[in-house]
Amino acid sequence: MGTLKHDWLTDYLIDFEYKKYVLLGYLQRVKKQFNNLCLFPELSDLIFHYRNLMHYIESKELLDENLPVEMSGIDIKAMKIMYEKISKNHELMAVLSDIVQYAMPQLEDAIYEGREIYEVIEEHIRMETLGVLPLYNKEGYFILTSEEKGDASVYRYDLSNIERPDETFRTITSTHVKNLTLSPFDGLNNLKSELRSEHKDLPVPAIYRFHSILNVPHNETFLPITKRILLKELLAAA
Repeated sequence: MGTLKHDWLTDYLIDFEYKKYVLLGYLQRVKKQFNNLCLFPELSDLIFHYRNLMHYIESKELLDENLPVEMSGIDIKAMKIMYEKISKNHELMAVLSDIVQYAMPQLEDAIYEGREIYEVIEEHIRMETLGVLPLYNKEGYFILTSEEKGDASVYRYDLSNIERPDETFRTITSTHVKNLTLSPFDGLNNLKSELRSEHKDLPVPAIYRFHSILNVPHNETFLPITKRILLKELLAAA
């Protein structure tokens, strides 16, 4: 699926109708994915582009006033070079302002739509733990099951930090371990002992199960939403 380039605002032709065409084409593809309940990476991309436009507005104001600029999430040096090149062209600056003013509410509406779908799906995901949780839960496993499927996907997770000059983020990385066909008799009762014997580096693992009442795409929706729920759970327990 086509995506919107990170520098779409200033890339190629700076023309209102052209940029409108590019943006609306992108949003049409995003909304088609949303209609199929595929939320990621589209929702994350929308937020990225929205924040980039916010950074552009803020950095433009600072650069206009000759103030120091300290921002993350955007190449401010490249922004400054670009801005200095076109700042003397008042017509181009006016066109950019028109594009940004048009794009911001369009992106906001799409983000709102995606978040509404996200919240509905999140409300229909049930979380439980398998057995007693150990004190150490920065590593472990989580299992994904759904109402309409008789199988389970097992993942190993790791809670880690992303270091940036101005802040530190907590994130979850996951690795697919295996798929299971669930028996109506055994269910997941033997899974904990199986994982312990198969992966001896984690002898007392934390295991979470996430069960979706709704039938949603696995990789594009169920898995990324689950990882966000698990991250909130682990940070709350820290």
